[in-house]
Amino acid sequence: MMYRFGAVFAALVVGALPASAADLYVPVSPAMMPPAAESPAYWGAVELGGLGRIVTSVDAPDSEEGMYGGAYGAFSLWSDLGGALVGIDGYGEWLLLDDAELTNSYLGVLGAHLGAVLDPGYVGLFGAVATYPDAQDEGPYYGYAVGLEAAVEIDTTTVFGKLGYSSAPNRGGIDDEGFFGFFGEAGAMFSLTPEFAVQVHAGYGFSSPFETDDEDGYFVNWGVKSAYNLGTSLDLNLNLVASYEGLLGHTVGEEEYVIDHTFKLGLSIPFGGDGAASALNPLASPTAPFRASVMADVM
Repeated sequence: MMYRFGAVFAALVVGALPASAADLYVPVSPAMMPPAAESPAYWGAVELGGLGRIVTSVDAPDSEEGMYGGAYGAFSLWSDLGGALVGIDGYGEWLLLDDAELTNSYLGVLGAHLGAVLDPGYVGLFGAVATYPDAQDEGPYYGYAVGLEAAVEIDTTTVFGKLGYSSAPNRGGIDDEGFFGFFGEAGAMFSLTPEFAVQVHAGYGFSSPFETDDEDGYFVNWGVKSAYNLGTSLDLNLNLVASYEGLLGHTVGEEEYVIDHTFKLGLSIPFGGDGAASALNPLASPTAPFRASVMADVM
């Protein structure tokens, strides 16, 4: 499976080179490329909103379901330092119920990015640390993810991808349960008009161990996000953002899995970019491996 991830990622990067040669948003051109008038230039976005989540845990023939509400926030800050693109971003979500049981009670991710601009694209490295406890534990879980990322613009479409490794233990931080393995994600952002943009993505990760030290497992994630530029008399690039995210965690060879569906609605204010596309998040630090670790704890 890793060979398949590597091939997809290599094709993304190599395919971009002949043309002319990262959840918040780092558009490739012109918003990914900072304004040329000043150097260094800074750009990014801030996003706040509410979320709803439906989680189903199946241990055949039994199943359990939970519904949760909460809030989320995200930010990004990027700069071009003479051709070296650097950035930091963060994501946090908090469920408003005291006992989440089937999912993380909160999630916090802080990420960093370093790469090179290859007109009309970007290739770089990312690293992220996270905390993602569920309400059944006395203390939080801590994990990390590292890897490669890339983006390339083709007309009004931005294609992006990540290939990485994550160590996301649960239950006291001992490497005997949680998500430990490689993952990949790819997607595309479509700037349909200056006022409306849509982004889609899908990913996969495999862990050994997953449920316990004797069980392997995997996750599959997918989603869609849209942004509509509202425009205001305050001269703000204010955008309404709505998204759906799906996540499935499954134990190999067992009739055990957890699946959740998350719906979000919020507002995003980008700075240094124009239009609805600047409110989307193709190179945001990953969250799926950390949430998958909690899924392993549920099973």
